[in-house]
Amino acid sequence: MFIKKLRDDVFSHMEKLPLKFFDQKPTGDIMSTYTNDVDAIRQLIGQSLPNLFTSAISFPSLTYLRVTRSVIMEMISY
Repeated sequence: MFIKKLRDDVFSHMEKLPLKFFDQKPTGDIMSTYTNDVDAIRQLIGQSLPNLFTSAISFPSLTYLRVTRSVIMEMISY
């Protein structure tokens, strides 16, 4: 949903640009740039943010478990 809105916003912005802008750029460069940028944002949302979230949860959880297990093992060994 977000990516579709982003693409629609980019397209509506492109429609407002003057023809001079398009004449100054090589053929295909503008669309290639927009496509690559939107695709990079799609990958960020689809892959990187979930991985970051998972890591942010896993690291503190595993650290907590290791510390508590270590304390328990120390108490048992005495």
